[in-house]
Amino acid sequence: MPLKKQKIFSERLKPKDFNVDYFSSGGYDEYKKDVASWVGAAARRIHLLLRNIQRPKVLDVGCAHGFLLAALQRNYQMEIQGLEYSAYAVRTAESSVRKHIRQGSVLERDLFPRASFDLVSCLDIFGYLNLSETQRAANNLVNWTKKYVLFSTLYRHSPQASQRINPDVLRITTLSQEEYKTVFRKAGAHFVKKINFGNGGEVLVFKREGK
Repeated sequence: MPLKKQKIFSERLKPKDFNVDYFSSGGYDEYKKDVASWVGAAARRIHLLLRNIQRPKVLDVGCAHGFLLAALQRNYQMEIQGLEYSAYAVRTAESSVRKHIRQGSVLERDLFPRASFDLVSCLDIFGYLNLSETQRAANNLVNWTKKYVLFSTLYRHSPQASQRINPDVLRITTLSQEEYKTVFRKAGAHFVKKINFGNGGEVLVFKREGK
């Protein structure tokens, strides 16, 4: 099926749904302050994973305003690329990395050639996908990486996945860590370990099979 006829992201969700109101409410009401507390640690952990690769290439899927990209570029001189669904977030991204951010969906397989990046990160995106989209998105992340996928979301047993504690009317799916491991195994990547960026959420590290 031609790409233009595919259902991109969910039919429920449009780029305009992730607008200024979204980025200033719920868990995003102090977004910039919250990101500042963990983005440095995240960049260091990525650097450690890729320290044996000269000038590694990193894709951050759902990069929002590009804070992680900016840290990777500024502190470790990595080649960076961002993918963000929200037109508002792209438009208001950090000026130093804005030109490296592409608007699009994690469900669009042909946005990047196969094995374009040494590492692909995807943080807090899968909650907005239904179950079939979840597998499709994982397939794309694994397809785009040469080696690693860093993945996190609100897992089923996390208090933050509760709409009462952390309301987000756009969130539709929460799976357990074991279920996400199965999703990525089907996509062709095996679970390596868990790491923490210092913000309380566990990040699952997957490695593409054969790499």
